[in-house]
Amino acid sequence: SYDRLVLRRKGRVDGWIVTRTLAGGRLRKGRIVDILACRDDFEAWYLLLKGAVDRFRRSGADLVHGLGPPVDALMRAYRAAGFKANPEHSRESQYIAYNRIDGLDQDAFYNGDNWYVTLGDSDTDFATPE
Repeated sequence: SYDRLVLRRKGRVDGWIVTRTLAGGRLRKGRIVDILACRDDFEAWYLLLKGAVDRFRRSGADLVHGLGPPVDALMRAYRAAGFKANPEHSRESQYIAYNRIDGLDQDAFYNGDNWYVTLGDSDTDFATPE
């Protein structure tokens, strides 16, 4: 099932995040399926991500991951909420992960060369001005 968190400030909806927990094998994975806020609203992005991570932690997720468009405020919010991006300075969509697995080799986990990620259905495409 999917869960949605909505950010309201002063009675106005300023963003939302859709999450899903996936269980399979040894890992319980939290996935950020969709996130929306005003492009430059760092606080909104951060509050949404922090709320999702807090919920995943309480539910016992081993890791949380999501994709994000190359929006500076969103990328800064991901980092502020404890995520790491691979590759760090890519302008393409980034794979971002948080983990709490004891004994996991952090260097291996956060090395993008150890992951094979494909981007399927995505809302991260932007028109390129000519």
